[in-house]
Amino acid sequence: MEAAMPKPKTRPGRASRFCDVTHTVRVASETSEQALRRDRLGHDGALRAGGEA
Repeated sequence: MEAAMPKPKTRPGRASRFCDVTHTVRVASETSEQALRRDRLGHDGALRAGGEA
């Protein structure tokens, strides 16, 4: 893996940017899972509210 992607010696900021991107993607995936969970709860709440009304 390191041989395919050598560490950038001329631009050291590139590695940190890559880490930021992977972290952002990880956070986005977690938030999307939470959003799906919240969406499911929201649908249940809407159905409950609709049934009461």
